[in-house]
Amino acid sequence: MDRTRDITIGLLFISAFPLYGIGSSILETPPSDNGDDETSFSNVVGIGLLLVLANSVVVFIIGRMLKEIVAPIDKFAADAYIHVRFLEALLLALTASINFYNYHRGEMNGSSNSSVAQWCYRIAMIGLGTGSMPLLTALKNAKLIPIWLGWSGIVGYFCVVIG
Repeated sequence: MDRTRDITIGLLFISAFPLYGIGSSILETPPSDNGDDETSFSNVVGIGLLLVLANSVVVFIIGRMLKEIVAPIDKFAADAYIHVRFLEALLLALTASINFYNYHRGEMNGSSNSSVAQWCYRIAMIGLGTGSMPLLTALKNAKLIPIWLGWSGIVGYFCVVIG
């Protein structure tokens, strides 16, 4: 059972990257002026929004599953992690919604909404880094992950947090 859970968590982590990466890339791509069908491009933008929203769901599920693993070891780390994952999910969904709104208003880049979306993303990543460091410390100390992996994650997230 633990192996299935661990594989599921790993697959969710792996799926989060293309869901957000492809979805946000679609949302941030302005329509071309070469006569492409506006309706079909609008449908693609809708798919981009759905991909990023799916990422937000995946992010929260990861947080929930890891909370269950870490809570018996370190309640603070588990609670912090689920809260920052929830914050990340909300902020990334907000970022996608802002970009979707900008597309339909014809304001792809340079609008004040684009700046808000960029700040939402930054805050989400800072929150994720801040909440992941105690989680990785707990996993490392409980020997649930290799020490090198724990330290790599801690150092990596520290770099994300400080910019």
